[in-house]
Amino acid sequence: MIFTKYLKRCFTFGVFEGFQMTEEGGKEVEDFDMMNVEEEVERLKEEIKRLGQIQPNGSYKVTFGVLFNDDKCGNIFEALVGTLRAAKKRKFVAYDGELRLQGVHDNVEITLEAATVTLA
Repeated sequence: MIFTKYLKRCFTFGVFEGFQMTEEGGKEVEDFDMMNVEEEVERLKEEIKRLGQIQPNGSYKVTFGVLFNDDKCGNIFEALVGTLRAAKKRKFVAYDGELRLQGVHDNVEITLEAATVTLA
């Protein structure tokens, strides 16, 4: 059960891009509710606004280390890196490279694009 949930998340966030599921496993992935990804991306945007600094162009910047080490983010996101990849794929955030690792990439800036910032 837990492994199945993990696989669903991996496929949803594009970890296995280009990989085809088997017949018996494919149904479960198709049934996974994509709203969870959209909700997590929206939550990520809120957290970047909370933790980041607003820029003159209206965007927000935060480092990966700040996001990763924040207790609230740790409780919200099961897979922060996967959520970041989903947000980048949807062009809500920008950062250099693809993979983020704790420690190694703590100083990498993540930018919440100004066009995606909504007033609350």
